[in-house]
Amino acid sequence: MNGSDVLVQLFESSTGINLSNSKVRFLGRSMELGVSEDMLGRVFDGLGNPIDEGPQILPDARMDINGLPMNPAAEAIRRSLSRRVYLRLTA
Repeated sequence: MNGSDVLVQLFESSTGINLSNSKVRFLGRSMELGVSEDMLGRVFDGLGNPIDEGPQILPDARMDINGLPMNPAAEAIRRSLSRRVYLRLTA
């Protein structure tokens, strides 16, 4: 944000957005994704919507999509990175 100018990242199509009539409202937090262990083994789009013909996910928690910064020198992080997690994301 710079004065009255705002840079906005779109997570979906911009079809139908009229810039001269659009308004932005800040919520005071980053975008969040509803998460649950039911997500394991499923396929999602970039917004976390199931695209594998399975049921909708009922989230147990909401997490900031930005995550936390990692300290690669921390022993706990090195241990956790030794476990492999495979994710398939589509755009």
